[in-house]
Amino acid sequence: MICPHCNKLIRRTNYRLLILKELSKPRTVTELRELTGSISFGTIAYHLKTLQEEGFIIREERKSKTRKGKEIVYMLNEVKLR
Repeated sequence: MICPHCNKLIRRTNYRLLILKELSKPRTVTELRELTGSISFGTIAYHLKTLQEEGFIIREERKSKTRKGKEIVYMLNEVKLR
């Protein structure tokens, strides 16, 4: 049986790997939510922030293609992943 702390760590790691997998191209949080299915916006935002702080992803503001204003897009940091 896995201890509760290990189980939590495994779940966090799985979320981060799933998010990294979906960042094969730049994506917004909404796009990531649609691709990952059952993960909440809050959970995705938390893991994106952590991955950004660790240098694995880059956050960029862009002009929105679908509405007025800007959108935030996340993408893999290719330099960090080499």
